[in-house]
Amino acid sequence: MTSETINKANMDKYSITNDSGEVTMRDLATGVTLSWMEGETNTMTCQSTGALRGSAYIAKAKEMTSYAYAHGLLTETTADTMARMVAKQSARREIGRQVKEARIAARMTIRSLADKCGIGAGHITRIECGRYNVSADTLAIIAGVLDTKITIEV
Repeated sequence: MTSETINKANMDKYSITNDSGEVTMRDLATGVTLSWMEGETNTMTCQSTGALRGSAYIAKAKEMTSYAYAHGLLTETTADTMARMVAKQSARREIGRQVKEARIAARMTIRSLADKCGIGAGHITRIECGRYNVSADTLAIIAGVLDTKITIEV
């Protein structure tokens, strides 16, 4: 398994590697990382290990996706799929952030919120961490228990 650096002219901005067909692109300033493998089954991941959140994270991931597409590292289909995935992940994180802030403001533990909502504590944790695509019904129950509004801008 070999790893090669692609487009050395942009090494000051991005670290791009191709390891047996899996391309990983990391923004050196922010830590935002995109990975993908195209083929019979396209696989993609996006993650922010830096301080970017919300609209700043979406903007950076879109910039990186556009760069990768413009330089022939992505097909148009994969670029479109990645853009949708980035927006979805950011929305889940934003909802989770709002739930956590409201829970802390209400001086509730995860367990007490879960009990009052009638759902598992692990479910609340996954929602707060942005790892779960919460239903509108569950979100309405959580917002009602916390006596708050949860909003998301798309």
